[in-house]
Amino acid sequence: MTKGGEAGARRPGAAAPGVACTDLLATAAARLKQARKLPPGPERNELRQVAIALRWLAAHELSPERAQQLREMLQRETERG
Repeated sequence: MTKGGEAGARRPGAAAPGVACTDLLATAAARLKQARKLPPGPERNELRQVAIALRWLAAHELSPERAQQLREMLQRETERG
């Protein structure tokens, strides 16, 4: 259970404008899969923290400026591979 409601409950329209909630969650899942392949250490922790941050972003509404920054960051990340 999450705080204040059912497990997995989300506020309507919580995803950042222009960034689909499912995109953020899919990216978070991919980062967690990458982290599981690594031995314990700083690289693994970094990927896990990124996944946690993406899950938070999927659950909270962002300002248009922050949403644009997030889109640009995710685009750079996907270009890097």
